[in-house]
Amino acid sequence: MVDSRKFERRSKSLQALNYHLEQELTAETLARERDQFFSLSPDMFCIVDLNSHFFEINNTFVETLGYSREDDRHLLFTPDTPG
Repeated sequence: MVDSRKFERRSKSLQALNYHLEQELTAETLARERDQFFSLSPDMFCIVDLNSHFFEINNTFVETLGYSREDDRHLLFTPDTPG
């Protein structure tokens, strides 16, 4: 007969492993979808960090501005807002 405590521990370990794998798969899927969104878009897209530095930019962004990808990352983001 299987010890119920041993079975319970194994069950909890499997649940924790399953949860971890689900989280990892979700993160990978989101990263892949974001990468596709960035690379396939004809529009300029970027991600800016909290210090207003470009964290990530897509190819259209690079081609439109005419700077290298490395140069663009050193630029500061300054939104052009009215008022």
